[in-house]
Amino acid sequence: MKLMVWNIEKFTDAKFQDYEYYPTAKLSTKRKRQYNSATDRLFYMQMVVGAGGTAADVPDVIAVLETMTARNTPLGQPMNALDSGGVLQFLQMIKDETGNANWRVVPPIKCNPPKPALHVGKWAAEEAVAVFYNSATVTFEGPDYWNGAAIQRAAGGAAAYALPWNGATIAGGTTRAGRVDHTDNAGTAVLFPNNMNRRPFMVDFREVGGATRLFRCLFMHTSPQHGATGTHVTGTQAIAQIADMNPAQNTTANPNYYIACGDFNVNDYNALESVAAYAPLLALSYKYLIRTTNTDSTHYRRNHDADPLTPPFSYQHREILDNFFVRRNPGPQPWITVYRRISVDCVDGAPAPWGTAMYQDLGTIQGLPTGHGLAGPTATFHQWENFWSIIATSDHLPIYLRIP
Repeated sequence: MKLMVWNIEKFTDAKFQDYEYYPTAKLSTKRKRQYNSATDRLFYMQMVVGAGGTAADVPDVIAVLETMTARNTPLGQPMNALDSGGVLQFLQMIKDETGNANWRVVPPIKCNPPKPALHVGKWAAEEAVAVFYNSATVTFEGPDYWNGAAIQRAAGGAAAYALPWNGATIAGGTTRAGRVDHTDNAGTAVLFPNNMNRRPFMVDFREVGGATRLFRCLFMHTSPQHGATGTHVTGTQAIAQIADMNPAQNTTANPNYYIACGDFNVNDYNALESVAAYAPLLALSYKYLIRTTNTDSTHYRRNHDADPLTPPFSYQHREILDNFFVRRNPGPQPWITVYRRISVDCVDGAPAPWGTAMYQDLGTIQGLPTGHGLAGPTATFHQWENFWSIIATSDHLPIYLRIP
């Protein structure tokens, strides 16, 4: 099972369009709108999903966090057709890049309620999670069902989705559904931590062939806040309360693997926050997979704040915000030590087989001369065909997990 999770910042069909911006100018000068070609951003996304052209490393499942939905879409309802353009284009891009027409998408479900008309103050960004999968290697098995109007736990009365999610080459004609309404062992609703905050999206996949293992994936994007008691910490802590992420072990009817993953907005380099946030999951025997090494990050700096001279932290924040937590069933057993868990950095082209998505590689840029009107390393690094198109795609690096 190969799983990739990527928070693509404010993901819509705009990621496939030319990048619109206004160049810096004096206030007395009329600024004209300018555009950067979508080609460079598309090349970056193709590099990521296609594993640099190495078929053996192409994921079986790709989850895109921060998939934006309409304000008026209720919690637990599928993304409407008008908002689906980015998801459908991403699906087609995966098919084209991998040469595999078997890719499908789990119907994306709204993860938090819309902001009430009379609500005063901030409201968490309204999002879904777009989960793409190779139907030749895994099958989508819910855990829930769609009845034509709502998600339900039982199979009886399951019905087809509306357009576009009823398309055979889009979602495979499924009547199954992922889950966003989570309860604890007493049947009480679990919040993350408040009603306005996004719920994680639970999706089950079963391997095709072999041991046909069942993987339960919980994709999470918490609401960011500062401090050890912020919503990002308490929202992450709440995952351990979900009954279906903590059933009795050694029960063959349960999934073989439980994977809690995503952008927790909890920095692994900040021990005060990370210890507090992840303690409940670790107490349930989940394995903490991406850890601080003083070289790793999952979060890029903004273009104006980045330079190529002392990588990686001159263009990355010293932050690991995205992670995988894995629990195996039956247990306890010795942990397999050959899990591959990485963050994919297409600036430096690391790790293999991913290459750089920049027009010029980092070493070449670092060696450029300065002065005499030359752009120099930093200005060249900031150009659209180099780092700018990468950060304009997302400020997060993709994370990747392989379970043999």
